[in-house]
Amino acid sequence: MDSEITLRPYYHLRPGFENHLLILKEPEFQIFPKCQSARDERWIRLPRDQQGRDLNPMYYRPIKESPWEPARPVMTYGHTYALTDDMRAKFPHSGLHLIPRATLKDLLVPEFTGYENSRECEKWITNYSEWAIMYGLSAPLTLELLVNYLKRALRYLQYHPTPKKDYATWEDFLRDFFLDMKIKGLDRFKEWYWKKRKEVPVIWFSHTELQVATNYFDSNRVVGESAYSRLIKADMPNMTDAVVKRFKKVTNTSLGRVLREISVHRYLPSQQTPHLVHLLGYCTSVEDPLLVYEFMPNGTLREHMKGKFGNFLWRSAPIRLAICIDIATAVGEIHYNGTLPVYHRDIKPSNILLDRKYRARIGDFGDALVIRGDDDRHCQPVVGSMGYLDPIYRQTGRCDDKTDVYSLGVILMELATGYKAWDPYRQVAHGMNPFLVGLVLDRVEKNETESIIRAGEPYNVGASSSNVGYQMDGNQLVAELVRIALWCCCPDLNLRPRASEVATALIRLKEQWVNPAYQALRDIMELREVVKEAVETTIQTNRDAETVKMKGNLTKAPDTTPKKDGKQLQSQAAPNQSIEGRKDAKTPGQPAVSEKKAKEKKP
Repeated sequence: MDSEITLRPYYHLRPGFENHLLILKEPEFQIFPKCQSARDERWIRLPRDQQGRDLNPMYYRPIKESPWEPARPVMTYGHTYALTDDMRAKFPHSGLHLIPRATLKDLLVPEFTGYENSRECEKWITNYSEWAIMYGLSAPLTLELLVNYLKRALRYLQYHPTPKKDYATWEDFLRDFFLDMKIKGLDRFKEWYWKKRKEVPVIWFSHTELQVATNYFDSNRVVGESAYSRLIKADMPNMTDAVVKRFKKVTNTSLGRVLREISVHRYLPSQQTPHLVHLLGYCTSVEDPLLVYEFMPNGTLREHMKGKFGNFLWRSAPIRLAICIDIATAVGEIHYNGTLPVYHRDIKPSNILLDRKYRARIGDFGDALVIRGDDDRHCQPVVGSMGYLDPIYRQTGRCDDKTDVYSLGVILMELATGYKAWDPYRQVAHGMNPFLVGLVLDRVEKNETESIIRAGEPYNVGASSSNVGYQMDGNQLVAELVRIALWCCCPDLNLRPRASEVATALIRLKEQWVNPAYQALRDIMELREVVKEAVETTIQTNRDAETVKMKGNLTKAPDTTPKKDGKQLQSQAAPNQSIEGRKDAKTPGQPAVSEKKAKEKKP
């Protein structure tokens, strides 16, 4: 809690001490703060040490949340939960120091003495579960902490039933705890717990839990590898496909990097954003800190550029344009749509992954920077990769939202040309600029853009099984992509665009060169459907007419009964006789048509 701190001189000393000593004074809580008890609804007085402060006001320091501390979400009744110092002292977990101490606004989870009645036990286990859910503890970690705490807290109570064994799951412990403490409503409590548990976006796992999920970090499950870490496929229960990031060599800064990335993900857009690789969980073990991410089955963009998954990326210009749009949209989202602006500072193809639908996503926020004020823009040391690092940021040390735009422009050049961002061999072997930005700028100034671009194959418009359609060349599309990339790498920050402007320009490029093709394809397919429907309708109409005609001929049966006037209907006519023949046929008692005409011609 950031309370008001006032300064006043201390006049009560002897006259020999003329220098005024400054004493920190808190005007609102001078003697003892008040806090609501976790056991009942009474207001009690708590000593300062349970609030995380020193008893001597001369050494009082206001407690501020560190940037990597978990957020304090508002729980039921508008309160947050915290453990008392007596209870924290008996928690044998190395990561407990990451959770902030209690403040005046928290509901405290008191120490479990073993003499509580059933109602008090139910309220205690509920408050403890609220505290665990608030900080994202997984069910196995919640069980591990609680069982170890109860063993220490109740070690002098020989006849207390809890705990009496090691439990396999959280539900097993709840079953025995509710039975021993004679608490009712176990099913209702489980339903409430798992419903609240599903709302936790990032989970705090135990090391044992992740070790079992990865089959003890089996090398056959490795799906990716970098210079400092490995990505291991994990089978997590009640969770989508996930990978565990494990450091190859754990150093003194490994846990700090994990905590830094956790703090960055607090300020990123929500998990509904489809352009980011979201963090699913973490483990704060000092010996082996771990991170859990979403699993991207199609690898990184760098692997696709090298042809590990085939050569389809270089054959199709529209696919590369779609990837560029996804990257620009992701950069704009982390800059402007999060809780605070976040600058990635290390955007490169190895940090861009493709999901099942080949949509590009940005990951690895270990070097990202959260901007809380203008002072945060000046950061040392400078972080970035060779070829993707903004020269202005390297010279001045001031990070801006347009620093990531420079890296975005370099990636657009790579997708348009197929060259690496920095390749010293290119200069030695061919006498070309080792930096891709300088190489592209030199060719554009000489009007030789087509000599370095990779247009790919013409993309077809029309159905593959028909001869109707046309093809569009990718040269003009890739040339426009190069111009946008040069715009992103402009040396003047005032002329360099923002990430949202780059995304808008790429979308317009798609509407100009790609959407007409798909629109023409859609029109051709619709025309084919209309023609097919018209032909089927015509054929069905003819069939219906012939059916009606045949039924009419069958219903007209011949009449063989004799008439009074000696006349009979024409019943012996052939069924296949034509209508004209039937009209010319002579019936008994009636002259033929030709005879009537002959008589009329005679005078």
